[in-house]
Amino acid sequence: MATTIVKMWLLLAFGIVVCTFTGCRTKAYDNSMVYFNTYYNANRLLNFSEDEFAYADELKRVVPIALTPQRGNFTLFRSTEPIPPFMKDFIIDNTKLMPVKVKVDSIIIKGSKILAQHPKSDFIDKTLYLMATAFFYRSEWVPSQIKCQELIDRYEYSDKMPDVHLLLSKSLIVQRKFPQGRQMLSRTVDIAWQFNRWDVLSQAFRLIAELELFHGNLEEAMRPYRQAIAQSDDDALKARWQADMAALLFREGKFVEAEKEFALVRKYDPDVQATFESLLYEASCKARLGRVNEAQVIIEDLESNRNYDEWASHIHAEKMTISRVLDSAAQYDRQVQFADSAFVGSKALLGQYFERGMDYIDSGDYRKALPYFGRSKSVRSGVFESSTKYYNLLSNWAEQRKSVDAFFNEPRHLDAMIDSINVPFALNLYELCRIHEQLGNFDSSLSYVNYALKFCPKKNLETARLLFAKQRLMKQGFGKIPVEMEREDYCDSLLEVIAFNYPTTDHGREAKVLLGLTDEAIIDTAKELYTSGLYFRKIGSHATAINKFESLVELFPRSTYTARALYTLGWTFEHNIRNLDSAIFYYNMLVQRYNFSEYTTEISPSLMYALAHKDKKDTVKPKSTISDSTQNQTPKGVEIKTAQPSLPIDNRMDPIDDKSANKIQRPVLAPSLDPSKPLQPSLELPKELSQPKQMTPSPAPPDSLAPPTIKPKKK
Repeated sequence: MATTIVKMWLLLAFGIVVCTFTGCRTKAYDNSMVYFNTYYNANRLLNFSEDEFAYADELKRVVPIALTPQRGNFTLFRSTEPIPPFMKDFIIDNTKLMPVKVKVDSIIIKGSKILAQHPKSDFIDKTLYLMATAFFYRSEWVPSQIKCQELIDRYEYSDKMPDVHLLLSKSLIVQRKFPQGRQMLSRTVDIAWQFNRWDVLSQAFRLIAELELFHGNLEEAMRPYRQAIAQSDDDALKARWQADMAALLFREGKFVEAEKEFALVRKYDPDVQATFESLLYEASCKARLGRVNEAQVIIEDLESNRNYDEWASHIHAEKMTISRVLDSAAQYDRQVQFADSAFVGSKALLGQYFERGMDYIDSGDYRKALPYFGRSKSVRSGVFESSTKYYNLLSNWAEQRKSVDAFFNEPRHLDAMIDSINVPFALNLYELCRIHEQLGNFDSSLSYVNYALKFCPKKNLETARLLFAKQRLMKQGFGKIPVEMEREDYCDSLLEVIAFNYPTTDHGREAKVLLGLTDEAIIDTAKELYTSGLYFRKIGSHATAINKFESLVELFPRSTYTARALYTLGWTFEHNIRNLDSAIFYYNMLVQRYNFSEYTTEISPSLMYALAHKDKKDTVKPKSTISDSTQNQTPKGVEIKTAQPSLPIDNRMDPIDDKSANKIQRPVLAPSLDPSKPLQPSLELPKELSQPKQMTPSPAPPDSLAPPTIKPKKK
């Protein structure tokens, strides 16, 4: 470095002398000015930033790799997150970036100055690489990609070509441009071979392997390593690549092949770290294959070797593996207590805790598995994401089981349950169904959803969610179906039930899409019932109209037409049939069920007055008008008989089944309607309970005559 600086100073002095005599600036002088004024400072800032957040240490393994075999339903290598999990080691988060953010910004500023003021300098290619790296550290992937591409297009023979190809590959993979990233990694391998950049070559192999594992291609992940081992003449590099290839097999749970590949590592010229890894994980493979005695011999040799004292946590982790294989719970607990105090935060131990939790999941003991997943997610490692998912699932499982157990421990009969308790209980069962489905227990999941369907009323909209979950599980081949039906037909029949009975729900719309139905194929039955009821009321067939409105109220309690139907029922009994008790019954039901409806706002004052008037008087006059002077002149023998009182009903809940349900019945004292016979005159409501003049929306169509408005008289 000192020699280079002396040469630069001599070059600068020579340029100054030449410039003095010639009056012009030479290229050597220009390069000297660029190097000392901008490029040198920008490069120094980059090195300082990398040292600050230890980026170089993140790219190099200074400790043995912590390997955990694939277990469970959540893969350790494939994910649907925006950024692939294996790329998170290369990304600088804001916590690390903030202390040096000003310096990273200064690199971009100085690089822009060089590009603008010295476009013919010899440092343009190096400046572009500095700027691309700074953009990558700032998580600005597109500007980094542009600068890398510019350097590759303009400076084909630059000595920065291996580094910039690798950086461009990372930028493309982070943006999930996997085909372009895979192609660029292939070019990176060729360029690294050409420039003899073995560090870049190893990183490129690692990224290719991780990318192929991300897509589930194990053979494609191993192919670059096999090719490199066959072509290389460096035994140390062969040993390193052989260990990496064996690690891929170990992570996929192929312990027989991994044991052979780890043994081949020592055939070449491995360093101390590669030798330790090969012996350690060869012993782990032997233990997992049941050859515990052979594994213990290797572990004891590693433990007695003083060269491996700093890696004692990895040795202790494999001793815990042997205890798990031998099913020695007492010994394993002692090893856990020792590790908690001696090896805090060791990634190898985190993998052991994850595997212990998976052992308990396989045995069905979720409560014991939960604390081990809590341990394994305490530090970010290779098992961090999977441990977090299992921990959240089991925590939710414990909470839902607590609610379900409390339901069964209640001192009441299940047949007497009301809907306000049944439906939440069914949703708790559905959550357990969803949890078991994610855990891979599909039979338990199907059992829970079937049990939830027994408690959730058929008319309730939540039933659509339960039926949709059931058909999804049945389609995967779980559960029994009728002998006379095919599985596909049975699942389609469930979708048809969802589509036609619950058309306004999200699951109903999804079922319609899966069946290929159009919007016209799904009829809004609530609207059709209301329109039909209005038509029969208009032509005078009040019995049929009342049946239509009552069916709407019973079948669609959450429809926008239900409150309007109840109001129309009350209005029909008040003005058409002249039955006071029935009108009060339906108006009262409207107020109780739909307290915030605009129809409730209109009818509440009159209803309250009528109810209060009924409490004071047992009889009313059979006249159309009740004046102040005649209020106390009620004829004898004319009694007002009230309908059965109704309790507040949650409009989201319905009974368990049709037999035991408290169906909405026409009031007991309402007259029997026969369209063939003339209607008998009945008592009228007080004036205060008459139809308001302005009613939006009206219970009748716009072209029908609105009922007359009679305002209450003031006393």
